[in-house]
Amino acid sequence: KKYQRSINKFFVLIIENKPEKDFRDVSMFDFIEYKRWINEQNYKINTKNSHLTGVMSLYRILEKYGYSNICVGVRLFDGNNENNKEGVNIDDWKKVLKMIKRVKFNGAKHYMIIYMLFISGVRQMSLRHLKWKDFGFSSATNSLQMEVLLKGRGQNRREKIVLTNECVKLIEDYKFKYMRHYCMDKLGGISEIDADWYVFGNKSKPLADSSIRKVTTMWLKRAGVYVLGEVTGHSLRHGIAEYLIESGLSIKAVQNHLCHKNIASTMIYAGKKEKKRMANQTLENLNAIKIGADWSM
Repeated sequence: KKYQRSINKFFVLIIENKPEKDFRDVSMFDFIEYKRWINEQNYKINTKNSHLTGVMSLYRILEKYGYSNICVGVRLFDGNNENNKEGVNIDDWKKVLKMIKRVKFNGAKHYMIIYMLFISGVRQMSLRHLKWKDFGFSSATNSLQMEVLLKGRGQNRREKIVLTNECVKLIEDYKFKYMRHYCMDKLGGISEIDADWYVFGNKSKPLADSSIRKVTTMWLKRAGVYVLGEVTGHSLRHGIAEYLIESGLSIKAVQNHLCHKNIASTMIYAGKKEKKRMANQTLENLNAIKIGADWSM
């Protein structure tokens, strides 16, 4: 039934766009156009591939009865989620932040989560484990830094990330709201924050993994930026990496900012962006070559 729906959708789209077409006139270019249309939909990778597989299965059967298989050479979408992630660009990031009101505590918390995921480039896991004691002074850069927990290949490690001046001011503002929310007594007195409390959790309880993902997903959706499986909360990390690379920062410097142990991990961000740029530029130049052919001949 799923394949049947995919096949019906394929032919409906072809007929709607080109009503003069007959079933036997459908070509590989129509199937590629269908793949482009699927790619623009807010589907999971598995759903996108299911739509393609339905049509592919049909044409494998039709091939046995003498019809040309229009699907030959057209591949399914890459199922590697990490490689399919698109970075949130700086304009979309600012657009998301503008939507969040910081007057109330939860609004301030959500704002800081979205802000710091992009500007610091940390993973959501690292941010939700951040404690107030993890902030300190860096004599090397004469600025504030934070120490974050990282996980990978079965072991934990900690790295220090330098914070921007704007980030420091926002943290101070958020810290004041945090104190009023958690440290104010019934008489209006405010006590000190316990250094072991989590910055985005409930005092000694860290923010749940599902909760931080819910926050990022909600605001990305409201801003019209979210794309299932492609542009998610993790895309904020991709976004700052791509921004720094496009700004001309060395790969080594980007590696240090993202706390990658191996530079090969950083090259995934650089390679993907550069490959995409070169492919688009090459296609643009090739498309400019015209021979003025009469396609009716």
